[in-house]
Amino acid sequence: MEDGEPLVQRALAARLPVELLTEIINIIAYDPIYDCRGQYLPIDSITISQVCRLWRDVALGSGGKLLWTRAPLRHNDVCVHAFMERSHPLPVSLAIELGAAGVSTTLVSLAAAVTHMDRVEEISFEAIYDETTNFNSEAEDQLRDRVYELLSDCPAPSLKKLTWSFVLDICDEPLSLPTKLFAGRVPDKLRYVRMISTAMTSQNIVLRAPLTSLELGHCMASWDSVDDLLNMLSRMPGLERFIFDNSIYPIVDNYQPSQIYTQRSVNLPYLCTLSFSPGDTPLTLSRIIFGYLHIPVNARVHLVAVINEETQQEDVTLLCDALAAHYHDNNLPDGQKFTFSAISIGLCGLNTDGLILHASHRNSTCLSLVLAEVPRRDRSGRAVMSEIVQSVLSLPITSRTTRFNIKHSNWFAMGRAADWTPLRSCMPELETICISRTALHGLAPVLLAPAQLDNTFPNLNRLYFEGLTFDKGGIAAAFFFVVLTRIAHHRAAHGHPLECILFRVCSGAAKLAEQLAVALPDVEIVHRRGSPDKRLIARKESQWDNGDADIPYPY
Repeated sequence: MEDGEPLVQRALAARLPVELLTEIINIIAYDPIYDCRGQYLPIDSITISQVCRLWRDVALGSGGKLLWTRAPLRHNDVCVHAFMERSHPLPVSLAIELGAAGVSTTLVSLAAAVTHMDRVEEISFEAIYDETTNFNSEAEDQLRDRVYELLSDCPAPSLKKLTWSFVLDICDEPLSLPTKLFAGRVPDKLRYVRMISTAMTSQNIVLRAPLTSLELGHCMASWDSVDDLLNMLSRMPGLERFIFDNSIYPIVDNYQPSQIYTQRSVNLPYLCTLSFSPGDTPLTLSRIIFGYLHIPVNARVHLVAVINEETQQEDVTLLCDALAAHYHDNNLPDGQKFTFSAISIGLCGLNTDGLILHASHRNSTCLSLVLAEVPRRDRSGRAVMSEIVQSVLSLPITSRTTRFNIKHSNWFAMGRAADWTPLRSCMPELETICISRTALHGLAPVLLAPAQLDNTFPNLNRLYFEGLTFDKGGIAAAFFFVVLTRIAHHRAAHGHPLECILFRVCSGAAKLAEQLAVALPDVEIVHRRGSPDKRLIARKESQWDNGDADIPYPY
């Protein structure tokens, strides 16, 4: 001591305000230069924490947690042990990379990391074996087997999230997920599982955890029967998200109805998203699985299937019954009634014989039903899909629909009274019809039928047109002018006047809009000038393709 002051002064770095030090650590942690390291910084993390006690406390606090997110699996075991010791007791994640996924994980580092498995909250496994990868197949198989052994040696009591992904351009079928991971013990804290291009069975240990999110993309998931699959779901009462997107592989060995469960007996009260896209699997499986689930009426539901030629009538009946049962009790927790506010019919990708039905509530999509027709010479598949659409549109939940979008030339657009007539009583509060392609050819006869006017969309006051092309002096523009003026005069004479006709993203519609404005002074004619590029218009016409753009998928 000298004059009351210590002879050894604290380093200037040790006297930085905590707020400033936290900001410095954040700048280091989020520096783009570290992206190539997989977003973990083992050397920097340890160095920062060794400056002094203040730096260590800040580095291990809430402001520095990103420094310790991933264990350094690209280094040696000494680095791993130092990292784990210095970061104790913070939770860590293991990012295992094989093949062309990045700098490959080393066995010595993984072996060291699994000795701290009680602190591991997240594991991601990614193996890329594509045609551009130069690797020794036998050596990679041995490495992967050894990784499996290490992950199977110890339980994972803290594990919350598991991601398992393969990219397999050169393999005939997915590689398997080890059945007895984590010493064969169910990780009780595991809530999130995402699998991509992985083969698995119902006996896999991770599928027995109380999950809240299960995402399976292009997986070969093998269940012996529908009951086997439903048993798995019944063990997950807290499930909030179930995604099954599979374009290649079978799901169950036996498609027969359940011998154990009754309709809507598998209760999943917290499910928010159900996306079931079993690829080429017939409609049979989609309607079976959906029919047995009891989920919230406002859950986001996406179903994809092809029509099974042999059992089409049975499938249609059961699917429609399942939809009716699901939407029958439409009471929301806040006391409001759940109803569809808008319904859309669109193209099924490039398949003009298929269709997508969208239904939304409060501007959020709640149902998308994709039906792809099995080609038939007698075209009865079209009648089957029309029956499904009519059944959905006839549900009581559609009674408050105010907007109907038609973006398909084969449904509601061919002048068929059979398409439109059943809708007269389905959507009594309909205010807006938005159509593209040739849909006006089907709608016009219905709106011009005087004997049925009182029952045909009495509240309809807006007609919107999107994605249309009007060649100068062409027949299409003349047809639209004649038909729209007749419809406007007809409805006005019967006390149901149109208020607005709108053209949006249409090529060559300016002249038509001007002529309509003169002919119909009491109707607002709006022409929103968009790009005349026909490619843009084509994209606008097909905006409903796939039907699930709002659902984040696991790839």
